[in-house]
Amino acid sequence: MPDNITLPTTSRPNELFRVLAVLISFLIVSLAVATISPTVGSDEAGYTDPAANYYFGNGFTSTLWGQDRHAFWCGNVPLYQLLLCVCFKVFGFGLFQARAVNDFLVVAAAFLIWAGVRQSEMIKTARWRLICLFLILSGSASTITFRTIRPDATMFFACAAVFFFSTFPRSACLRHVLGAMAAALLPVAGVPMLPYLSLWLMVWLFCFGLKAWAQFASICIGFAGGVVLLILFYGHFASFKAFLDIILPFTAFGGAAGNAGESFLSQKLWGEAPGTDTIFTCFFGNPLSTVDPKTLCDHSAVLLFILFIILAARSRNFSDRQFRSKVLFVILFTLVVPPVMHFAGHYRSMYRWMTYIPLTVAISWLMELEWDELAGTNLRRVAVVVVCISLALGVPVRTLVALPGSSSRSEAPLEYTAAQLVRPGDVVICNRKAWFSMRAHASLVYVCNQPARGQFSMTVDLPTNQVGLLCLMPGDYDLVVKKIGGHWIKLPDAEIPGSAALNKTRYAADFYRRSN
Repeated sequence: MPDNITLPTTSRPNELFRVLAVLISFLIVSLAVATISPTVGSDEAGYTDPAANYYFGNGFTSTLWGQDRHAFWCGNVPLYQLLLCVCFKVFGFGLFQARAVNDFLVVAAAFLIWAGVRQSEMIKTARWRLICLFLILSGSASTITFRTIRPDATMFFACAAVFFFSTFPRSACLRHVLGAMAAALLPVAGVPMLPYLSLWLMVWLFCFGLKAWAQFASICIGFAGGVVLLILFYGHFASFKAFLDIILPFTAFGGAAGNAGESFLSQKLWGEAPGTDTIFTCFFGNPLSTVDPKTLCDHSAVLLFILFIILAARSRNFSDRQFRSKVLFVILFTLVVPPVMHFAGHYRSMYRWMTYIPLTVAISWLMELEWDELAGTNLRRVAVVVVCISLALGVPVRTLVALPGSSSRSEAPLEYTAAQLVRPGDVVICNRKAWFSMRAHASLVYVCNQPARGQFSMTVDLPTNQVGLLCLMPGDYDLVVKKIGGHWIKLPDAEIPGSAALNKTRYAADFYRRSN
């Protein structure tokens, strides 16, 4: 171990034991509520569909991305779906299995960040590293994001791996090589990683200069290698152009090209409609929004950011240039990333972990530095309360609000109904919340109310004559039948197995069979 790395006051075995206890506890709680919180969201079916089709023998394809159902899926970068393929192969298909992947990725990422701040001595004492770990695992917006089947957990893990290997103390050469390998995961983990990494590097260079230029170079080389791997992957299995044709319309390149410049700018500044994401809500969300995943406010990040500014402004270390550079980096990164990414594509609540996670490390570092100086002051008491509230708004609150209505949130009644009602070989069209239950038993499943590329109007190669069952919300029937035609009979409750239990849940729906 290098001479400049010192052991903390708490022995490392004891600290490691506590960290593992926290991670295991987080994992137990997350897995316990995996099928009830949150209710199946708008993106989950789409991100799971390619892996599900592969598991059921239909190849790495999708019926939910506006592609031909026989075409290799090109709707997004593939790492998350490939991880789901492995999970389904080992543990079988289901909502629980898919969400469990996220839980394990988050635990691994949090462990890497804790290990990184320990081996770099960014945070010197075990107590504050443990507090940092708690904050990482329990943000008000990130808790929901990481419980949802989306590639954010994969991006989080890739970022954590880059951070961990960038703090590797044993060998500069090994640090650069491993950092480059970790950076190669970023472009295959998520498209937002391109602007995110670029902003991170630019803000760092502005605040600290070329102090770590070799590490920057290795990360950039690794990232470029990941882009090449992505091009080769889709070039081999499908077409990289097909991938770009799907992705670009949801970025500034496709958005500006597809609209008049004034229209694009207006949408980004003021939103497409009242209540949608705007330049003002991109920072922390809408404080009054508690449901909409686009504008959901990250109250934990708001609290930590305000506390960070107050503590930094009154710090005795403010005269130190290096201290000021660190504070400036945190503030600039928190305020620059949201609007730039908002204009590059979007920066909604599911992406706010990208600024929240760095804030958790920064506030832990600063509070450790200022703790003794704050002894006996009201500000110290306020800081403790703020951190406790920030923690409580994450896993505790998100879990407790789901427990009283757990039976109404459960997918089990719909799973039972689907097992009894879906016939072998059925092609099913359903509401997105019903997709997991239907996909486990049907030959093919189409969804009628997906967003973006999953809109039902964009569905191609739909075998209308083979559709045998509809599972729809009342408002979806006309839209679906207009596209598929035919005469359909609504099944009465008496012919729907388990209808009494199903009708008491959030997954209640109407079922229709084609009339002969």
